[in-house]
Amino acid sequence: MKISAFFWTQFAGAFNDNFYKNALILWITFSAPGLDGGLRSTLVILCSAVFILPFFLFSATAGWLADRYPKDRVIRWTKAAEIVIMGAGAVGFALGSIPALILVLFLMGAQSAWFGPAKYGIVPELAHEEDLLRANGLVAMGTFVAILTGTLFGGIAGSLPDGPATTGLAVVLIALFGWVASLRIPRLEAKAPVLMRRGGIWRETRIRLHEIRRSQRIFPLLVAISWFWFHGAFVLQLLPIQVMASGGSWILPETVAWLAEDRGGSGSLVTLSLLLFSGGIGLGSMISGRRRTRHIETASSVTALILLAASAILLPLADGVIWLTLGFLALSGIAAGLYSVPLYSAIQSAAPPEERARFFAGGNILDAGFMVGASLLMQALEFVAIEPVERFAVLGLLDLLFLLLWLWPRSDLVQRYLLRFSQDTRRELIGRPEHACIFTCPATFSRATLASLALSFPCLPAGYDGKGHSPEDTASLVANGTSVVHTEGSPLPAGTLRYRVTLDGKFFVCTLDA
Repeated sequence: MKISAFFWTQFAGAFNDNFYKNALILWITFSAPGLDGGLRSTLVILCSAVFILPFFLFSATAGWLADRYPKDRVIRWTKAAEIVIMGAGAVGFALGSIPALILVLFLMGAQSAWFGPAKYGIVPELAHEEDLLRANGLVAMGTFVAILTGTLFGGIAGSLPDGPATTGLAVVLIALFGWVASLRIPRLEAKAPVLMRRGGIWRETRIRLHEIRRSQRIFPLLVAISWFWFHGAFVLQLLPIQVMASGGSWILPETVAWLAEDRGGSGSLVTLSLLLFSGGIGLGSMISGRRRTRHIETASSVTALILLAASAILLPLADGVIWLTLGFLALSGIAAGLYSVPLYSAIQSAAPPEERARFFAGGNILDAGFMVGASLLMQALEFVAIEPVERFAVLGLLDLLFLLLWLWPRSDLVQRYLLRFSQDTRRELIGRPEHACIFTCPATFSRATLASLALSFPCLPAGYDGKGHSPEDTASLVANGTSVVHTEGSPLPAGTLRYRVTLDGKFFVCTLDA
């Protein structure tokens, strides 16, 4: 895979974002002179809002830019801008100017918002189709390891006596490293070189959200990815919330007491919890992308979300059993990684190359909204005095509710999920079409073979549910983005794109049926 330079580029960016943000928050919380306790708390909340605001403002235009120009060039532009922004951050730390540092944090969020659509859109251009799962698993693993290590080292730097100087120097060096790595990304071509902007920030944002909403195949996947960020943002806020409180009130009382007694106190719990959850996501991402295949199956994300919900619901019941508690945290992270990678890969595979970055731009707007929703939910649970450990169970129940709402209108995904238990040898679909269509196949295909075909492409075997589909039903399914498999000789609606499928060893061969 030609993705190593891009891997280090995005790793440096994710590390720097979290290093700078956490160093600034820790410095404001403990070291910034002339601030009372109430103002410190207000500024910490402001930092989180300032960092996420640019994703609402600039994601839509960033998607246009990444489709209009070569994505490697857009990445180099954003990494060069990061050097300048981090240089301003170093000056802000040297002057001890909180307004300047918060402005730099906003610019850092803006740089990340401009980088995002190119980051996700470039992966299919650097990796072969059969390597897409592996590439996304590698990128996701790197991203979450960078988030974890950036957060930890940023916290250390922010609490040092010479923290401002250390942070200022470090963020500039990391930005330089990311820019140098970006120079090694292969040169690519623009996918939509004649694309024109259609308005200002707000109009572009409305257009982008409308575009992704119209895609009945991709929009549910983007929403599912946004739920992943909702779940992750909620957990990352929940883990340290009671450790920051005074008076010994903890998230996991007996667990914390065990850690605090012999192993470094409450800070050890925060560190260990972040390591298990974020590291688990990285491990789950690598497991999900462990094999080469052109087959992208999102039905596996259903199992992962059930596992994610179960680990959150069961975690409060394990309080007091130290290794079981930590095991559920790790399991939750692994399930999150298993959940997200197939979704990202499916979006990249399904989105037209000339629109791919804009789809991810719209998804970034949704992600930001869901993360804000996680913060609001946390505040609501705090207001009604629900114990922190019980909030894990609330999150798990919300996971299950989301799963039901996500599956309710998607009978194709439900049926493909059930088909997983009746398939025979997994086969690749050679020459698969880009859009929904009707597959015709020999009547000799067994039920298990039809199930294997259905798992190789988002389609439903006609009659598999015992009821069959009339030609009108078939036309409606195809119009809504779901392909349908029919045996040869069955009546088919006129004017619908049809492909003939034959079986050649371990491969389905797909040819246009004239």
